[in-house]
Amino acid sequence: MNIALLQGSPNKTGSTALLCEQFTQGARASGHEVDRIDLAELSIAPCTGCVRCGYGAHPCVQHDDMRIVRQTILNVYIQENNKLDK
Repeated sequence: MNIALLQGSPNKTGSTALLCEQFTQGARASGHEVDRIDLAELSIAPCTGCVRCGYGAHPCVQHDDMRIVRQTILNVYIQENNKLDK
């Protein structure tokens, strides 16, 4: 199984980081792939509600790091659905 893990805490040595690391190690030890994203390291602007994206149908007009998060989640979703189709 492919897993997208989004860590939101900016504290790199806190309990959230520890929990994410332990989860990642356990998942990988069980044969899963984990794509871990530290959101605090990214530059993500809030949605302005302009709807130019068509609610995900087109790229966002803000050129921030949300595209990395979106692509990671979509890759995991597509890979898992491809496994179900086989």
